[in-house]
Amino acid sequence: MEHRLFRSHTTGEIVDPDWLKLHYPCYWHYDILQALRVLSLAGRLGDSRVEEALDLIESKQRPDGLWCAEGYYWRMASKGRLRSGRAPGSNVEVVDRGREGPNLMITLNAVRVLKAAGRTD
Repeated sequence: MEHRLFRSHTTGEIVDPDWLKLHYPCYWHYDILQALRVLSLAGRLGDSRVEEALDLIESKQRPDGLWCAEGYYWRMASKGRLRSGRAPGSNVEVVDRGREGPNLMITLNAVRVLKAAGRTD
C-alpha cells in the first residue's frame, strides 16, 4: 500500500505504465484494476492510498458506462501461426477475449470495485 498500487514509494514516479492499463484476463500479471479487485474482496478500499487508482478507473469509463481492455498479455493465433509471424508458443490464446469494443469482464470488475468503494450505486 505504500506504493499506492502503482507508484514508487521513494520517488512517487509510476513504477510501470503498463500497470495503469486495463487487461483481461490478467493471468498472473498485475494491473491496478486487478489490485483493486483483490483489495475490495479483502475489504480494504477504505484506505486513502487507493484513491488515485480508483480515480483512474473512473476516468477510463466510456460515455456508455462500459470499460475497454487497453492491453493484453496474450497473442491470438492465426492459421497456426501468430500474427507476428512467429510459431505458436507461450502466451498464445485461441479464444478471442474481446480486443474490440467494451470488455464485459473489465466492466464487471470495475463496477464491483467502484461499488465496494462506495463510488456508485
